Amino acid sequence: MPSDTILFPANPIFQKVDHPEVEGYIEENMRLGRAFETEFLIACRKVGRYEKLPDKRLNKPPCDHYSVWVQPRILTFFECKSTGCRDLPLSDIKPHQLEAMNRYDHAFPGAYAGFVIQYRALNGSPVYYIAGKAVQGYLDQHPGVRYLPTDFVRGSGISIGIREANPNTRLCNRLEIGDFLVRLNKT
Repeated sequence: MPSDTILFPANPIFQKVDHPEVEGYIEENMRLGRAFETEFLIACRKVGRYEKLPDKRLNKPPCDHYSVWVQPRILTFFECKSTGCRDLPLSDIKPHQLEAMNRYDHAFPGAYAGFVIQYRALNGSPVYYIAGKAVQGYLDQHPGVRYLPTDFVRGSGISIGIREANPNTRLCNRLEIGDFLVRLNKT
């Protein structure tokens, strides 16, 4: 199999396609994705109690992070994704992740489940949250698509603000999680 070919999971919405990126894209994307997960976890811990589900490859955890937040009073399940493409390749979303985010999203009042997506290819590397039910709805309406369009995520999701780095205080970029949680609770 050529090195620029990605095999998508057996789910019918995923297909075998030639990936437009250079060789080594998958490994680099995974490395940067883990770094984004860590950045997201640190930002969440500054706001309140937050847990990362252990992934020992013995089972498939439903998501990267879950938490019961005191303020606002909500339960969240987040699967972090980071992509170097303009649109999110569906190869980055595993079928069990999509199923879990769709199942847990609004399973009861105050429960939210979805994808937190960082777009490294876009100016400023914006970060968006999109609900699992919204992603499943899009895929149901557009069978056979290979990418989740950024315009759809912007229109249906919630932007997570980024406080820019300040070299004078040696602070790095920070995700505005507190503001995001308040806006999420209003949906």
